Amino acid sequence: MDFSEYIIVDMGGQKFPFKIFTCNFNEPCIAFKNHWHEQMELIFVVKGQLRVKCNADEFKVDQGDLLVINSN
Repeated sequence: MDFSEYIIVDMGGQKFPFKIFTCNFNEPCIAFKNHWHEQMELIFVVKGQLRVKCNADEFKVDQGDLLVINSN
């Protein structure tokens, strides 16, 4: 197992066991480098579209879509 891409996410405790990140991009970019963590990840696109690469798969996520990535 390659721990060089592992990240630890502070989940806020047992009463609120998830964390919310918001991102705003005005032009194409690589927002997050390859990584893995023990938590499930939900990506919701409010406006525009997003390409997400997970292992060998790449997904196009459009406005209003919810992408669910299981823990890895």
